Amino acid sequence: MKTQTLRGRKVIGGKASGEAAVSATALCFRSEFNPIEGRVIDSNHPLYDRILTGKVVVMPSTKGSSGNTMFVRIASLEGKAPAALIHKEIDSPLVLACAIANIPLVQIGETEFGLIQDGDWIEVDADEGIIEVKRKG
Repeated sequence: MKTQTLRGRKVIGGKASGEAAVSATALCFRSEFNPIEGRVIDSNHPLYDRILTGKVVVMPSTKGSSGNTMFVRIASLEGKAPAALIHKEIDSPLVLACAIANIPLVQIGETEFGLIQDGDWIEVDADEGIIEVKRKG
């Protein structure tokens, strides 16, 4: 297994690990995600029908409004939230959502974003801004 260490910026601290769910498209948790199932429900989204529960979700940003905060919180209460989020761009509703739900959130640059592939095993230490990417082969 090949391991690569990436650096990011802590937004919300904590440690988590899980399989990467990577999308080049932003996600609106309010309208494209079912928080009771932990599933992406927008058939036009690249992660359509994927369960994000326990995954490290890697995408450019979220889209939408403050409703994202409520839907991430509901997912957390239902035990269906992602393990961690890694984004290039950070918005206030997402920061609030992750803070309330105790979900680590790390901001990375374009270069680091391109190094994470869907299905990689990710270990996030948001407190230190360290992302370990483990790839088979």
